[in-house]
Amino acid sequence: MKLEGTFEDGSIFGVNNISCSSWRWGRRKAHDRFCTLQRYRHATGAYGFFFPDAGTADRITLIVSKYIPAKESSSGRAEADSSDGLTHSKKTGQSDTQSSAAEATTASPSSTAGQPSGPNPFQHPSDASEWLNGKQFGVAISDLSCTTVDGYGSVPSILLFLACQLKAHGGLDKEGIFRVSGQKTKVAAARQALDDGDVAQALSNMDANVAANLIKLWFRELKPQALLNSLAESQMVPAANGNDDAIQSLMEDEKAMPALQKGVFMWLLDLLCAVVANEPVNRMGTQAAGVVLAPNLWQSENANPIRDIELAQQAAKFLQKSLKWRLTAVAAQ
Repeated sequence: MKLEGTFEDGSIFGVNNISCSSWRWGRRKAHDRFCTLQRYRHATGAYGFFFPDAGTADRITLIVSKYIPAKESSSGRAEADSSDGLTHSKKTGQSDTQSSAAEATTASPSSTAGQPSGPNPFQHPSDASEWLNGKQFGVAISDLSCTTVDGYGSVPSILLFLACQLKAHGGLDKEGIFRVSGQKTKVAAARQALDDGDVAQALSNMDANVAANLIKLWFRELKPQALLNSLAESQMVPAANGNDDAIQSLMEDEKAMPALQKGVFMWLLDLLCAVVANEPVNRMGTQAAGVVLAPNLWQSENANPIRDIELAQQAAKFLQKSLKWRLTAVAAQ
């Protein structure tokens, strides 16, 4: 059986209830390079691919070797059948506004799955009037108002605020959260409002993707250096290529990473744990999260462009490995 489909650039799609023996992808024009396809498999027997590079490809053909009967979906999403194995993910009838209201009042099981029973990455900061009193982006962690959170230490209040907004707007259930770009005008307006201390204006431009984009932007503009740049290359690379014990040892080494940066990194890992735990709905697994977030956590400090590429790949690998380590620790709690 052969399945084909055409999709928008940068989109994600799922191939449900099948076993793939091979796949190939096409190009728009002869001069276009092949896109990079990333594959992940769900426990339900579903495969998914996404195109991280826009404008490079729009067609994929899969050779299916086995059809797995569809199971009844508990999320309200359409399941594939033997005549239609290639499907887009379909939204439920609930609006974003309804989802936001529901998230703001009660947490759904999928929203808290994978979240540690102790440290809470969604802890609410104090009233905005107490911390939203200056520039929030492009500054050092030590120059920001922070909230003490058990398990992490001091976490910038702006990050807690954005994480709570992401959750309240249904971000944990949002397909491609952190991968899908928010509306540029809304992201810019919300960012400026937060820097100006205007929380009402920020909230008027807020949605799940805006909150996720602002979290990435905060890490990308962090001063005086990106978060993972505070970790020595001689420590990050071996840990990225080691086992879970290597990550564990590194996180337990008090000298490996400054305490403030380590606390924020652990907070980010737990935020991503909550996202990844809902992968069957939001299509964001550890690999996808690592690919999307890592460029915001590590910046080039090397004059050799080839070495820069290698280290960027190692940073993504380190984040993926750290996230898997953290998920294992969460499951054991």
